[in-house]
Amino acid sequence: DVAVTYADDEVTDASLYFHKGNLAPVTWEADIQPLYAGRCDYCHGPSGGAHRLDTPQAWELDIDRILEAVEQGRMPRLPPQLDDFEIAMIERWRAGGFR
Repeated sequence: DVAVTYADDEVTDASLYFHKGNLAPVTWEADIQPLYAGRCDYCHGPSGGAHRLDTPQAWELDIDRILEAVEQGRMPRLPPQLDDFEIAMIERWRAGGFR
């Protein structure tokens, strides 16, 4: 995380992601949508009671909240929790521009 302070004392926070080496790009269709379908759809799908997360656009809008919830173990509510690889995959998808 980075905080930038401008001359007018305005502060902007941002997150930067780095990776060394070549990785196959993470995509919605191949990686995130199957994760969503298997772990999130029950609550965040068309028939669930939580806010909808069934499109890549919904994930992009809520990505910080999604990552915070899975990293802290608050989501998914039904076990098992996402493992480090699954969380890293979501982070790589974001770092790759949500392709």
